Amino acid sequence: MRGSLNRRESGYEDGSAPSRSLLQWWFGRTHLVTTPDGNQSEFQYFFAQREALETIIYLLDVVGYRDKYDLMRFDASGEVKASLFDETWRRLVVKMATGAGGRHDRQQGGPGNDR
Repeated sequence: MRGSLNRRESGYEDGSAPSRSLLQWWFGRTHLVTTPDGNQSEFQYFFAQREALETIIYLLDVVGYRDKYDLMRFDASGEVKASLFDETWRRLVVKMATGAGGRHDRQQGGPGNDR
């Protein structure tokens, strides 16, 4: 799926307007955070955090993910079966990266974290 996600150069033209706006806010501008010594530094997302967000937007905006069968198309192992999913509601779970919501993020702040 990673090859399908390479939409950065096009500005995510196949994403919805709200998704493009959010991606521009998160990754197209500089976000300054206050460091423990009181100085300002540029906040940097982990690459996997960006890829996780891009993946969710891709699945919703481009693929049109609606249910478990849509997700199963991306199983390269052939081991994912519909019986593994008990839910009848949509759910996307992604691993963000080391530090996502952890101690590092709380210390460093970040976009939308006005400490």
